[in-house]
Amino acid sequence: MTIPFAVTIDGQSYTSALVSTNGWLEFGVTSGSSDFLNEALPTSGHSNPFVAGYWDDLEGSVYASTQGTSPNRVFTVYYDTQTLTGAYNVH
Repeated sequence: MTIPFAVTIDGQSYTSALVSTNGWLEFGVTSGSSDFLNEALPTSGHSNPFVAGYWDDLEGSVYASTQGTSPNRVFTVYYDTQTLTGAYNVH
């Protein structure tokens, strides 16, 4: 997904991120697997900046939105999902 403004992490600017329905996002890539098996970081499967808010085998929906006006914008990724077994909801 394209991020509507540049995000700088460790001096590198990113304008895209891969958002997985399995509770994570990775900056600077536009394709890859949904990788539901969480493992110790760092991992060779995710070599760019990586956020794993709730990395698990999930099912549901993912929404993204941008609020505010430049230079005070916030990009939000919202997971409305549950574990694959339906054991509990993740929001």
